[in-house]
Amino acid sequence: MKWISYKQKKELTIDLNAIYKSPSEEIAKKNLDDFSAK
Repeated sequence: MKWISYKQKKELTIDLNAIYKSPSEEIAKKNLDDFSAK
């Protein structure tokens, strides 16, 4: 995250929080797939 601009860092943090704070493993996997497609 050291080489990411501030705007991109905010978006990345939001996406990672969606993965790590998912209520179930299935939702986390879906969020991870969506993230990797970006």
